[in-house]
Amino acid sequence: AARLFGSAPCSMAGEVHPSPLFVRLSPFRARVLDSPTHHSESYMIRRLTLTASLGFLLTACAGGPPPEPPAPPPLDPTGTFDISVSAQGMEIMGVMIISGSAEDGYTGSVDTDMGGASMYNISVEGQTMTFTIPDAGIDGEVVFDEDGFSGGMIGDMGDAAIIGTRR
Repeated sequence: AARLFGSAPCSMAGEVHPSPLFVRLSPFRARVLDSPTHHSESYMIRRLTLTASLGFLLTACAGGPPPEPPAPPPLDPTGTFDISVSAQGMEIMGVMIISGSAEDGYTGSVDTDMGGASMYNISVEGQTMTFTIPDAGIDGEVVFDEDGFSGGMIGDMGDAAIIGTRR
């Protein structure tokens, strides 16, 4: 590119001053350019598109990771459950009833083919409920899901698995 000085208007406070002009010579035509950084129109469109795309990408990435899913609602273990207890190769069927509230405390009972007993020390943390059945020397822990619970018990007569389905 050859640099020429001409008298193209470059106004400052209403005055006309000489400004530099740039000429690009090509085999087919000479073009007068108004800046030394002149680029073709398609180059400028590609550059603008790339800049906008990078801007959108940075904006999308700047938001950080997606938010954590909401915590499940507090567990309400109250209700009537059909239970199945597997212990020492036997299957014992029965019903577990839990009543009360988190504020006032929970109470419960278990009634099986082998008899009934009261549940005590019922506590809930997350989706897990622990309890004791002192008459049978049992400590139990069950984890609730949408249909009921499953877990285990340990007592005077050994370990047992328990499954409960909400009625």
